[in-house]
Amino acid sequence: MVSTKILIYILLGAVTTLCSPADFSGTGNIFVVNGSNPITGNPNSTVGCLTSSGRFILNIDRSKCGTFMRDNPQCSLASSFGCCGFLDPSAEMGRPMAPQFYAFKCGKSAANVNSGFYSLDLSPNSPYTWIYTGNLDVLYEAKKIPAVGEDASVFMSDQWRFPSPDRVELLLLWNKLS
Repeated sequence: MVSTKILIYILLGAVTTLCSPADFSGTGNIFVVNGSNPITGNPNSTVGCLTSSGRFILNIDRSKCGTFMRDNPQCSLASSFGCCGFLDPSAEMGRPMAPQFYAFKCGKSAANVNSGFYSLDLSPNSPYTWIYTGNLDVLYEAKKIPAVGEDASVFMSDQWRFPSPDRVELLLLWNKLS
């Protein structure tokens, strides 16, 4: 009889193989895609990008998109501004039901050092690298898609109460540069 422990190891190995990380490494831009499903999400629905400070801007001039790094030994995701994440209390506060989370921000805050970002390849034929955080959180939100010359905050979505009528559903897509 196969022991429970061996069976668990076999199952975990199979899941790890099927959901192996996509190429979320090196440097890249973060594109903001209007959508809520990483399996059916498509870069054709890109509505903007994140700046190096972490602000969401309209996707007209890609030269204003930030460059982010995955190989910083001090944090999971960084830009020239510093470590990036949703834990900096100097950023805009998130939803009332999730007050411990703030808008995405890159900076010198020690709080963002512990932010974890990763990618899962849930669709073997998908060439896209969607950015996850927390406990399989792939959905993000904004109050609106910014107009030309504006910027907006991006928040982790409340995955269980989503969609909220006053928010736009978003995915974050890694655009690898090197």
